Amino acid sequence: MSIKTLFSALQAKVGGPITKLVLLKLADNANDKGECWPSYDNIAEVCEISKRSAINHVNKLIALGVLTKTIRKGEKGNSSNVYHLNLDGEPSAPPGERAALGGEPSAPPPGERAAPESVRSFESVNESKDMSEANAADSVIKIKKSSTPYKKIHDLYQKILVETGDNNLRLVDVLVLDTERKAKIKSFWALLKMDIDNVEKYFTWIWDNRDAHNWLFGVNGRGWRADIEYICRDKTIRKAKENQLSNWEEAA
Repeated sequence: MSIKTLFSALQAKVGGPITKLVLLKLADNANDKGECWPSYDNIAEVCEISKRSAINHVNKLIALGVLTKTIRKGEKGNSSNVYHLNLDGEPSAPPGERAALGGEPSAPPPGERAAPESVRSFESVNESKDMSEANAADSVIKIKKSSTPYKKIHDLYQKILVETGDNNLRLVDVLVLDTERKAKIKSFWALLKMDIDNVEKYFTWIWDNRDAHNWLFGVNGRGWRADIEYICRDKTIRKAKENQLSNWEEAA
C-alpha cells in the first residue's frame, strides 16, 4: 500500500460513494508506482457489491481518466488485468501495453504474492508518515469498520419482529441473507445513520405499535405479511415517520 497514492485517492472526486470506495480499494492495493491487480471478485467482496457492479465502477473510473486497465498475458496464455492509478493528472500506464475496457481476469499475474512494493490491505507499513499520510490511513480503517452489520440487523429483526410474536402475529422469518437482501439492508443501514441503536428503536416501534398497522403482520384479508426487505425499504421508513403505516393504500 502506498500512502501517497491512498491519500490522493481520498482527495479525488469521482461522482459517487461506491465508485469512490472502489477507487480506495484499488489505491489500498497499489504499489508506489500506482499499480495493482486485484480480481473483480476480490473488489466485489471487499466493497460488498456485486461482481457486475465492480466491473461497472472500474469502467467508470477508466472513463474518468483516473484509472487505466491493461491486459497482461501470462506464461500459459492466460490473461489478467493490471490497473494503473492516475491521480496526479499524468498517464500512469506503461507504454506499449494494451489498454482495454473489457476482459475478465482468469489468473493472478506472476509474482503477485511477491510484489516488493505493495503491501496488502490494512497491513502495517514500515515507513515514516507525516500528519496527512496518517490521516489518510485512518480514513481507510474507518471505512472498513463502518461495513454494514448484516448479522446484527438480521438478529434484531428476528428477535423483535419474528420470535416475539406467535404464529398469527409475526413478520416473515428470514433464513437466508442473499445478495438482494443485503443490498436492501445496506441502504437501510445508511438511512438509519449507521447506528445499531436506531435500528433496534425502529424495529421496536414497529412491534410496539403493531395494533395501528396490523396489516404488516397479516391482518389484511390477503394473508400477506411483511418481510425484512419491506420493513427496511425507504418508503416504509418514511411512512413510519409520518405515522401513515395504519393505511394500507398509503403505505403499500
